[in-house]
Order: sequence, then C-alpha cells, then structure tokens
Amino acid sequence: MFNEKFDRQLQRDILSVAASCYPNSTGNILYYPPSLADIPNDKLVANIVYLNEHGLIEGGYEHVMSGIIPMLGTIRATRNGVDFMLNDGGLSAILNVVTIKVHDETIQQIVKFIEQSDQSPEDKKKYLDQLKQLPYETTKHIVLELVKKGLAHVPDAVRWLETMIHLG
Repeated sequence: MFNEKFDRQLQRDILSVAASCYPNSTGNILYYPPSLADIPNDKLVANIVYLNEHGLIEGGYEHVMSGIIPMLGTIRATRNGVDFMLNDGGLSAILNVVTIKVHDETIQQIVKFIEQSDQSPEDKKKYLDQLKQLPYETTKHIVLELVKKGLAHVPDAVRWLETMIHLG
C-alpha cells in the first residue's frame, strides 16, 4: 500500500536532523538517528521528496539512471521546516497576519442583515442612518467584531450543516 511508504516519525527524524544543522546542510553531521539506518531507499526517498514538496527541506535526493537515490548529506531545512519543528509556528505565525479588507459589498451585507432583522422599522432606520454616518475605521472595527462573533459560532454552523446533510 502506498500509505505504508509515508512515515510521520521518519519525516520528523529527517526534519529534526536538518533543523539541527540549520542553516547548513546535513553534510556536516556525523550521526543520523538509528531510525534512518535500515529504511529501504524507496521509502526514504518518498519521505524526503514529500518533505521537499511541502517546502520543509531542500535537497536530500538525486535523480540517477536507475531512478532516485537518497543523498542524506545534502538535506537542508528551510525556514518553514525550522518553524514547523519549533512547534509554535515560529516567525511565520507572527509574520503571516491575515488582512481583512472591508469592501462596499461587505457594508451592503450588513445593511441587508439589518433590513431582514426582526427589529421595528424605526429601529432599522436608526441603525442604517448611524451606519452610513460612521467613519471608515469604526465600520472596519464593527466588521471585524462581526467576523469574530461569526467564527465563535463555527461549531454551531458545523452542527447545522451536519443536520442539513443528514436531513437532505
């Protein structure tokens, strides 16, 4: 089976050795974990290539006439690999901030939500008038708070979806 070829512990061992050598390649290390010693080449190569394709390491294999062979001394951890091994997301977690842009369509959705609410017509008019007068930063803050409140109810949405799927 193909899934027997992919081994999370093996991947962790490869990445651990590479991260311990960062920023250099593993060519400088004299010791590899025993878990790498008896691994068949096809399994070792599959896991090295897999880690490469996910951007966690570079190198570690070479194309030859007979196929692909492992080259353990050429493995180098990438910044993503180091961040992964740090278990806290590393700098990527700090630097990869999600930006939410407030577009006119977003405001129109809020207007639509107010219009469809159970509020009295007077209250709806009051809310809509106030919304139109708000400065951009305040409107943005309201949208972000709505997103937070929506995300807080994701489990409810998932339960609703499960119910709909089972009923449908």
